[in-house]
Amino acid sequence: TPVSVALKQIQSRAVPPRQLNPQIPEGLQEITLHAMEKDVHKRYQSAAQMLRDIDEFKRDPSISFEYKYLGDGSRPHPHTPKTSRQQKRERKEQKRQARRERAPILAVLAGVTAGFVIVTACFIGWMFYMNNPFVTVEDTRVPDLIGQSWDDLRVSNQYPDFVIEMDGEPQYNSEYGQGVIYDQEPEEGANVKVGSTIRVRVSRGAQTVSLPDFAGWDAVQARAQLEEWGLAVDEKLLFDDNVPADSVVRTAPAAETEVSAGETVTIYVSMGKEETLKNVPPLEGISPEDAKTLLESMGFKVSVRYDDEFDGDEALEGLIIGQSPAQGSQVAEGTVIEVTVAGQRDDSTKTQLMIRLPSEINRLVEMSLTIDGVEEVTDTLNPSQAKVWRPVLTGEGVSEIEIYFDGELYQVYDMDFDTNPPEFTLLDDYSDEFTE
Repeated sequence: TPVSVALKQIQSRAVPPRQLNPQIPEGLQEITLHAMEKDVHKRYQSAAQMLRDIDEFKRDPSISFEYKYLGDGSRPHPHTPKTSRQQKRERKEQKRQARRERAPILAVLAGVTAGFVIVTACFIGWMFYMNNPFVTVEDTRVPDLIGQSWDDLRVSNQYPDFVIEMDGEPQYNSEYGQGVIYDQEPEEGANVKVGSTIRVRVSRGAQTVSLPDFAGWDAVQARAQLEEWGLAVDEKLLFDDNVPADSVVRTAPAAETEVSAGETVTIYVSMGKEETLKNVPPLEGISPEDAKTLLESMGFKVSVRYDDEFDGDEALEGLIIGQSPAQGSQVAEGTVIEVTVAGQRDDSTKTQLMIRLPSEINRLVEMSLTIDGVEEVTDTLNPSQAKVWRPVLTGEGVSEIEIYFDGELYQVYDMDFDTNPPEFTLLDDYSDEFTE
């Protein structure tokens, strides 16, 4: 305590430095202790006195001073042997000095005690003045402040029995408008003393967000983002030719609209392109090429299957004898229509050549064409009138085509039927040799 610290400073003596470090010279220790004497009359009376002793110590470090035998404040002299009579006088003087020192200590203690009593009495008096324990404070019920305007409440004197304070900063609240109290502590109806404090929380209003353009977003991701912002989500499905299935087409409200937490946003989700049902046409009796042209024009796809074991009417060879789905069925665009063709698949390719003829020959001639040495086409015509011979040939893979003019070799071609269209290359040309 402060009192015990003060008593220790008054009563205790400093520990001699040589007890801490025996290497310290005795003269230096005496100078130090003399400067720390508790009795002001036993200390150095001036800095000059202390400096003189320090100078003597510097000249003779073994010097010893007589501070403990001096009480008049005069400068000590170097140590000399003391008589028995002197020692008795000094002991008597020390006893008298101790009695004189006790009186100031008691006075100090009495002063400290009196000060403590005065401070305690003042504190107790102040407590009684501020909160008299013998005065009964009236109880009252806490009013309902929720829904009231904070600005109006703090400038009015509607509730004089309470101290009303805002608890923290206003917070977002979707149920109460800006500046409206949405919570209080204590709650309505609680019994409290008159003058009690009611802490209220005030709304900043609903938190708003500007809707981004969700068009093209995955519907699941769009819903998760909206719910993260505290918005309710309503989902509606529709067909859309341009937006993939399960993707957002648009929202309502539209993009860049400000919405508040708790509001509902409708997202329109694509189901893909709407399927249009069409009637399957009759296909039996026509060629697969014609069927493909017809079906593709209606938005269908075609798959051709050949019946190698067909043994019916030979007139149906190469024509469609069955279809699935059947004629008149309603199917969506893009549906594959499978047709069955009588006979084996013909992988050969048809093409037409254009052979220029010598126009100066004005008579009938015989033109013939062979494929890999097998004669395939023969025509009779007048070169001066026809100008060009257009034979139609069918083949597979790569073949050599020979053209004959009245039985003589006219031209030779290399034909690749596997390309589309088939490609031909002129290998030999003897047409210049044919004249009238």
